[in-house]
Amino acid sequence: MRMLLSMVGIPDMPTLHMITLIALAVTSAIMLGWLADGILGDGGFGLVLNGMLLLAGAVIGAIVWRKTGYSVSIGQPAATALAAAGSALTTLVLAGTIRRLV
Repeated sequence: MRMLLSMVGIPDMPTLHMITLIALAVTSAIMLGWLADGILGDGGFGLVLNGMLLLAGAVIGAIVWRKTGYSVSIGQPAATALAAAGSALTTLVLAGTIRRLV
């Protein structure tokens, strides 16, 4: 788990802080999944699956962004957060599009 968090760009931290961070990420993913379910309506996947898709997209996007190493003027943490949010939304939209085509 620590290796995955370091790949995303989260520094090494005590176990209690890591548990709190994971709980916040899961809670945020469920809340955003609920919001996406409300916006997408019948095109969504349900509360839990929307949250899981958003969380997976955010993690993959953050890892890819940090591996590419682009430098931006807004700061690396903010750029990583924006890349994670954008890739999370892209993942959800792509999954919805694939679901409708199949």
